[in-house]
Amino acid sequence: MERRHHIIAEARKALSPSLLKASGRALYSPASTLDGSSPFYFLGLNPGENETDDQHHSHLTIEEDLARLEQDLVVEHAYLDERWKGCMPGRAPIQMAGREVFAILCGNNPIAGDRLLRETPVSNLILPRSKSEAALLEKTGFSSAQLLAACWPFHQAVVDVSGCQFVITHAVGAARKLAERLNLGAGECRPSGWGGTLKSLYAWQLSSGVRLLAIPNLSRYKPNGDRALALSAFFDEFGAIH
Repeated sequence: MERRHHIIAEARKALSPSLLKASGRALYSPASTLDGSSPFYFLGLNPGENETDDQHHSHLTIEEDLARLEQDLVVEHAYLDERWKGCMPGRAPIQMAGREVFAILCGNNPIAGDRLLRETPVSNLILPRSKSEAALLEKTGFSSAQLLAACWPFHQAVVDVSGCQFVITHAVGAARKLAERLNLGAGECRPSGWGGTLKSLYAWQLSSGVRLLAIPNLSRYKPNGDRALALSAFFDEFGAIH
């Protein structure tokens, strides 16, 4: 109980009243995922659910989602149990891609990957909801860099209470902005197995000793074939293979 109350308090302290009232979400997994069973914390960019969706989680404000966590009402794990974009639970493309990432973390074992993901806290670097990163400024009045800074105390609290060793995000562009904000330097860059704007994987060391690992957004980057090999080598190099 104390774990979730700490991260809730940090969110309410760090986020402005307007952001707490904004459409969005906080933790996408039950409070039990904060107990340290997983060495990972898994982050996307920001909530992108359609607010006209009939799923209840598409209509929440950040404060409402924090209240759900406070009352221990978060019982579903977003990547395994929720329905996204009309798909069966856990079967939307990004959910499947996230599950594939965790299978790679478990030596290409999908069953072990799902089990590990079930124990892993998940969220987004930016908590307010929008259709795109570009729409955040219009919707919230804050730039993505400002939102990354505002939301980071919440994520740092999750890192602290869960005792995780790795923060993995599939929002590499936002992660680079965050790293600059936190004075982490350029990071170590590795090939992603793909090209264009999705060609790179990045690793940084947070001040707490936790590794921040960034991969391209899973809405476009599919972790299979050469990309799966690149991810496996990347995770292995930085000690993340479970």
